[in-house]
Amino acid sequence: MKYKEIEGKKDRFLTGFTIIELAVVIAIIAILAAIVIANINSYRNKAKDAAIKGNMNSLPTAATMYIESISSDYIGICDESNFQNIKNAVIKNNGFLYCKNDNDHWVACSPLISDSTFFWCVDNTGAKMKTSNNCNDYGSSVLYCH
Repeated sequence: MKYKEIEGKKDRFLTGFTIIELAVVIAIIAILAAIVIANINSYRNKAKDAAIKGNMNSLPTAATMYIESISSDYIGICDESNFQNIKNAVIKNNGFLYCKNDNDHWVACSPLISDSTFFWCVDNTGAKMKTSNNCNDYGSSVLYCH
């Protein structure tokens, strides 16, 4: 800051900010904005993961309804309307739902948005877990989360 000398006395009259002072303030604001934006994106992705997990955690209830009212086995459960509604809710959060079934088992999984190397897996045994295994890659004989 510069001081202006008035009538022989040094007065603390501010004539303005220097360019360096303004540049430092702008740099600090830019750094803080970058930190905030990075955290917002991270929290947004974690919120999408929570929505995917919440939707998928209702699959066992949909499977029970299917067994009690439509069929005595799990054949066709992945195409059942309640499963499709849940699949659409997962897709709405930028996810994708893989589903496999046979007579006695079903398994469903979806990649997590915040870390696409992990999947949320739900199966007919009641397992609800984060896994690094994509149930679409399990093969036809493996129909459970692991």
